[in-house]
Amino acid sequence: MKPNPGKIFPPGHFYSPIPDLNEIEKRKDSIFKLRKDEEILGLNINKEEQLQWLHKIADYFKDFPFPLEKPAEDYNGYFLNNGLFEGLDGVAYFAFIRELQPVRIIEVGAGYSSILAMETNRRFFNGKIEVTLIEPFPSKVLSEYLSKHPYVTLIEKPVQDLEASLFESLQENDILFIDSTHVAKVGSDVNFLIFEVLPRLKKSVWIHFHDIFIPDEYPQKWVFEENRAWNEMYILKAFLMYNEFFKICFSSYYVYTRFKDDVINLFRKALSGGSIWIRKVR
Repeated sequence: MKPNPGKIFPPGHFYSPIPDLNEIEKRKDSIFKLRKDEEILGLNINKEEQLQWLHKIADYFKDFPFPLEKPAEDYNGYFLNNGLFEGLDGVAYFAFIRELQPVRIIEVGAGYSSILAMETNRRFFNGKIEVTLIEPFPSKVLSEYLSKHPYVTLIEKPVQDLEASLFESLQENDILFIDSTHVAKVGSDVNFLIFEVLPRLKKSVWIHFHDIFIPDEYPQKWVFEENRAWNEMYILKAFLMYNEFFKICFSSYYVYTRFKDDVINLFRKALSGGSIWIRKVR
């Protein structure tokens, strides 16, 4: 079916999902503020548990085996300042794998996070963790790594083209790592994951979402300078509100923006992040 040009709403129109930046500018102080805990309505942020995880992650950081910067041009392993999956996000993923000792990891959206998971698996678990990557467009970095370490399953399809039953194989302390297109729309991966996959997961499966800044807004730079109109975070936040089946366990964004001094004291550097970890509890 061909689209009717007369029915397409321009960016900024009140029927368009792309915001009017002039209107956002007028209200930016209230939109982009750091919300106090008492202003986080309908959502249990679990501050105390997050701080406990922060200290546990710091303990595992003592064994963090990856370099801060890329050590050589031909190096295709993980390094912390990679610009895509870095900082406290990367350190936390390493710590969660070490602590949970999962039997299976399924990653939706693969890249540097996948290299970190596979290297952690190889170095600390002798490759015993079953790792499945779902990525229709593998990056050059990932492809080069997989050419030397072909011991994972790579599915080069959009996740929404797969059977949701695939995720029912995840058991207690297994990990579903999600780094999606970040956009909810007709037929999107975000809709499929939240509406079809999450409800099928078994109790005590851990779920990661990347580029999530709950309880606040997407970064101003992304909105004003990079023209991102992502909406995954709003869908996820609505999903988690008043939800007794899933619990927020750790948000690298939340702990960094609210407890920056603690982060610096524990890691000896300002490790920021934008990942959230939740667990199915019922």
